[in-house]
Amino acid sequence: MRHSNLALVIAKLRIEATDYLLLNWHLKWSDWSLVGGHIEPGEEHNWSAAAVREANEELAPLHSSRDFAVSELTPHSVSWGPTDSRSNGEPTLYTAKYFVLSFVVDPAKALAKLSSADFMLLDAGCQPNRASVSETLRQLYQHLPNGFADIPLSWPRSIRSAEITIPRVGSIPLLSAASHA
Repeated sequence: MRHSNLALVIAKLRIEATDYLLLNWHLKWSDWSLVGGHIEPGEEHNWSAAAVREANEELAPLHSSRDFAVSELTPHSVSWGPTDSRSNGEPTLYTAKYFVLSFVVDPAKALAKLSSADFMLLDAGCQPNRASVSETLRQLYQHLPNGFADIPLSWPRSIRSAEITIPRVGSIPLLSAASHA
């Protein structure tokens, strides 16, 4: 049985009166996903370092300590499977540890540096039940007692809608790579 360990980072922002989750487009899987990825050799005992590394890679040009901090969302990991791996079809047991991103700078200015084609803000009131959303997001939703409401905000204040350049959606779009491009 194949095992896959993932460090995943979620950002939740309040824009006006609505909470949103930051998702990025994963080209290889053709889905909207959380920032994060596989634990690499040498990171097995420091999943926090893996979460920071992944956030630095996927949110570039943003950088940890300068633009954001990453901390554990919950002290325990979430496991599911075995399920067939999307990369090779092999039965895989997944273990994920979730982290929350906290901005240390104005998030509107930070998000303006990201590609609006590769990121979206999803209404946190949505249930992630579409094929165009990663299984990692669905698992997080299922394992939190109150769903996404249990995720703390990544910035302590509400942000004005006019300040945000990343698209906001009220429901999960059904997208393919062709429709995303």
